[in-house]
Amino acid sequence: MIDVERMKKEIEERLKEMQPLFSRKKSELSPERSLQRAFALARAIAVSHEVRDTYKEGHQFRVADLARAIGEQMNLDKDRITGLRLAGLIHDIGKIDIPGELLSKPTKLDESEARIMQTHVEIGHAMLKGIRFPWPVARMVWEHHERMDGSGYPRGLKGKRILLESRILAVADVVDAITSRRAYRPAREVHVAIYSMKGDRGGLYDQDVVDACLRLFDVQGYKMLDLD
Repeated sequence: MIDVERMKKEIEERLKEMQPLFSRKKSELSPERSLQRAFALARAIAVSHEVRDTYKEGHQFRVADLARAIGEQMNLDKDRITGLRLAGLIHDIGKIDIPGELLSKPTKLDESEARIMQTHVEIGHAMLKGIRFPWPVARMVWEHHERMDGSGYPRGLKGKRILLESRILAVADVVDAITSRRAYRPAREVHVAIYSMKGDRGGLYDQDVVDACLRLFDVQGYKMLDLD
């Protein structure tokens, strides 16, 4: 049986360790070593709370890698891509406070359950906002379920009120969700995910981000990260 309280404590300790890494005054490490340590902690956090949801195993790693690749395709500078990768690794951190029976429910969530699940972005934002990252990591986590037409959550933001990195995470998150197995449906092929998303470009999803994602798979031959 998974000890959720112990898991929460471990995540809190890792976040606490992460706090001084981006402070020149407090960190005893070089900037390069601090960044390496921050990514090691983020990977550990991703692994620890994905244990509660076997259908999401590896999800944050795949999202982080696809978001990185989309960012590169869109010519974001290396520093922004670094922040995007870090946010991708911990974008679902707030799910540590979501009841396990919802995470592993073998059927689709009902309306009330979906509302509970949606709180994970606000929980994640609250957990991360106190860390002085060089990038808006907490904001990316907060906004990765917002949609261009305002139909997303938690704040119903529209268009460019949503941070570009958040828009990239949104696309990467949905591609991996569609191509991953769920208790209530099998995994779908990547081309199904990409072309179903194509119809929503400019509506739910940022047009430039979707186009960059399409180029990655169709032209560059990008493959989803394989963790096996």
